[in-house]
Amino acid sequence: MSLTDYLLQAWERGWVINFAVGLTVAEAVCLLTNYYLRRRGLAPEEYLLNLLSGLSLMLALRATQLASDPFGPIVYLSLAGGCHVADMVRRTLRTAGR
Repeated sequence: MSLTDYLLQAWERGWVINFAVGLTVAEAVCLLTNYYLRRRGLAPEEYLLNLLSGLSLMLALRATQLASDPFGPIVYLSLAGGCHVADMVRRTLRTAGR
């Protein structure tokens, strides 16, 4: 089996997306642990909505790949959009001096 075949098979079975989701969750755990235990790093309100938006997009892609529930991708895309809008509103209000 060639490397190309292996990567294509990994993509089709969802391993690539699962790996990316796992890395994102591990990143969130590390960032939160570092902030709350050592009081170092970014505060969660600085990145959490952005991280949730990206995670929701990955889950929407995975739900599309599974194709078992037609409403799954819609729910995840709506969640991603909501997190993105909330993050943009929060950043806009912060820079406006409110």
